[in-house]
Amino acid sequence: MKKQVFAGKRAACLPACAALVLVGLVFFAAGMFFGMKRANVADKLLAEAGIEASYSSALSFAESGGINGDGMSMAVYYEVNADELYSCVQSSGGWSSLPPSGALSCLLYGGEYNGTFCASVLADYDEVRIPAIDSGYVYFRDKQNIKNTYTDEEIIAVCGRQSANYTAALWDTEADKLYVIQYNS
Repeated sequence: MKKQVFAGKRAACLPACAALVLVGLVFFAAGMFFGMKRANVADKLLAEAGIEASYSSALSFAESGGINGDGMSMAVYYEVNADELYSCVQSSGGWSSLPPSGALSCLLYGGEYNGTFCASVLADYDEVRIPAIDSGYVYFRDKQNIKNTYTDEEIIAVCGRQSANYTAALWDTEADKLYVIQYNS
């Protein structure tokens, strides 16, 4: 008789234990998926900007609400290896000293340049704020007109196009932070 009581309690416990294990696996899988997605956005942005530099941590943000990946992705990298990043700045094109040119500043932060108004790509995103940076380097690459250097006229022309696809990066050498933005419309 005691065996039957024990077997009955054991049988009643199995569905509850199985449900608990299943719930735990779902939470674990969700945490792994979303954690990997954040890391992949951050690593993808570095690769697309041609940056090979290690960092201690990154906070990334991605929103794509359109067809073919239209939207914006951004990442902030903390404690970037300055030697590695400086090597990238020196060896690859597209980098210049801060502050950004008037056209690039207008494109990133919004405003008017030579009669052309640009809305800030960051204005609609409360999660993303890039402060004014005084010391460091800036990178710009127009994916529809790929080259190493751009005139202010070429940069400001991005604001007037039907589609804008570019990558920009700002390296704050004083705060030891790197901001990378990818915009596709």
